[in-house]
Amino acid sequence: MDDTVEDFEALYGQARGEIVSRNGAVTHLPFLFSLTPTDLLHLCLCITDFHDQTWRAEFSVDQLQDLRDEVGIGGSWSEFLVYLRAALVSDNVKLVFSGPASAVDGHGATSASVVAQKVKGTPRLSLPVTKLDGSHVQDAMGSIALGLFRFYNAQSSIINAERTRASILSASLATEKAKVEKLHEQIDASGVSYTGRKRSHRDRSVQLFSTPSGSQQSSAPFTQFETQDASRRTLTPPTNTLEQTKDVAAVKPTGTKSKPHAAPASRRAKRRGTAITEHPD
Repeated sequence: MDDTVEDFEALYGQARGEIVSRNGAVTHLPFLFSLTPTDLLHLCLCITDFHDQTWRAEFSVDQLQDLRDEVGIGGSWSEFLVYLRAALVSDNVKLVFSGPASAVDGHGATSASVVAQKVKGTPRLSLPVTKLDGSHVQDAMGSIALGLFRFYNAQSSIINAERTRASILSASLATEKAKVEKLHEQIDASGVSYTGRKRSHRDRSVQLFSTPSGSQQSSAPFTQFETQDASRRTLTPPTNTLEQTKDVAAVKPTGTKSKPHAAPASRRAKRRGTAITEHPD
């Protein structure tokens, strides 16, 4: 796609006049200027002091590309247009007059250039302009004034819309803030009520167990439970005792019949004498 200025929005700014002479630069009256697209391929620059100094120039896309090459600004075409706008809306814009040395306040100047620089140390743009005369002066001043008025209205509409939006957001914020504060109050009230109910329930419980009737009523179930538990402990041997018994039974060897052993000889009864046996005759 060829480079165009279709998306370039009109801009307006202020410049200060400067005369180049042997005695150095001399400041001049302030100027207002406009840079507007006339079609897809041309930008028109008009600058005036609304007195007797009105200058104009028209630049094609090809001329602007040559200017970009001369200045040494790299990047794309759109980036160059962004830099051009930034330089012209800065505080470093001047209308530099040149011509005969006898020129006073630029009246005798035969040429001039609009010089713009974004900041010191950045590329400086120089756009030559031609002085207008006759009815072209009134046309140029009227064009600048009308364009500036339209630009002001557009900016005012944007500002008013933003103010309206800010007012709506402020009202919404105040409403939400009130809701949050009310919710906090409800939460605080609920917390106090819940704490009071919890404390009251605890006091009633303490009072119930501290009264004599309550103690008599609650002693029977506990006594029965303790009796049952005591009988259970009596009937059921401890687990450790059962385990020890099992261990002893496991260690004790199985029972076997032992053979009777004869008593030692020293312990046997000795036979004394001879047994007398009577024989019948």
